[in-house]
Amino acid sequence: SLGNFPIRAVPVIDRQGTANPVIPDDPLGLLQRGNFIRVPLVIGINRDEGAFFYPLLKNGYAENSRRNTGYLRDILIPRFLQSTSDLATNSAVVEAIMFAYFVGVDTANLTEILKPFINMTTDAMYVACHDLTSKTYAQLNIPTYMYVFEHRGVNSMIDLQLNQQMPKVDAGVSHGDELFYLFDLQVDGIQPLSRLDSLISTRMVTLWTDFAKYGDAPHFVNYEYPAKWPRLQPDNLTYYRIERDLRISRDYRQRESDLWLHHLPSLAEIHTLPPTTSPLVEEKVEPVYRTLAWAMVAVAIALFILVIVLLGFLYNQRKSQSFKASPELGHSRMSGSMSGSTLY
Repeated sequence: SLGNFPIRAVPVIDRQGTANPVIPDDPLGLLQRGNFIRVPLVIGINRDEGAFFYPLLKNGYAENSRRNTGYLRDILIPRFLQSTSDLATNSAVVEAIMFAYFVGVDTANLTEILKPFINMTTDAMYVACHDLTSKTYAQLNIPTYMYVFEHRGVNSMIDLQLNQQMPKVDAGVSHGDELFYLFDLQVDGIQPLSRLDSLISTRMVTLWTDFAKYGDAPHFVNYEYPAKWPRLQPDNLTYYRIERDLRISRDYRQRESDLWLHHLPSLAEIHTLPPTTSPLVEEKVEPVYRTLAWAMVAVAIALFILVIVLLGFLYNQRKSQSFKASPELGHSRMSGSMSGSTLY
């Protein structure tokens, strides 16, 4: 179950006496400095990569959430972050994630939590780093071609993990699902490809082999391949959507990438109350002392206005009392009253 987190598998940096290191430095640093062999790149992602963890989520989630109503917020998300990221798991980070993915969701219901949990894990572990890598390649002027695989066929890595247990759950296009269409996998439990699956497999293999032979794909534009695979540019984030048809789209999950690459790291550096606005909108976090200073200014202005109002009220009261106490006014009132009387 997810109780086994943290589990991390990472590359090892060969810094200690290796003559010909495979990874001599931090991979991101090497990439950003352009210190690698520059060749054209096909880079892609499956729509629901995090669905691969559904079998882990399925085992024990209902029981754990019954024991602890705050299991998702208090235990599962912090454990996930510790296992998959370097983010500090303070309350601001956790609440921002809850706001982004789980608003209005019954967190005790596994069926309701499934899709937002898959979105969270996919964005955190795949989408954000994929976005950073592909943009870095494109900025270095390396021919970069991006795809998103969105076809859910008769086979699924999730079904293989669950060992065909019933009922089946359509958790989306999981991590590894594209392999059914690129290779002739000989694995127990795999079903024969449907007619549509076979067509998509042919298209994918053609795209991959055309790219390997010619440097771009498809080599011929026709009914099956209605457009050339557009090159990813820093200012034009186009990509191929591979599903029932091949389509060109752009700007894949940019707000979600920004959440994990920029907004959450900024929240991880502070220890204040959680945000009250959407975490998908990048905003500069004001220091606490500046917020307090503005609050004091507002209070001072309010007190100043109150003093002015009180002074005006006292002035009017004093003027009214002076008016009533005037001798001439009192005599005039009395004379007028007596002259107008009908008693005498």
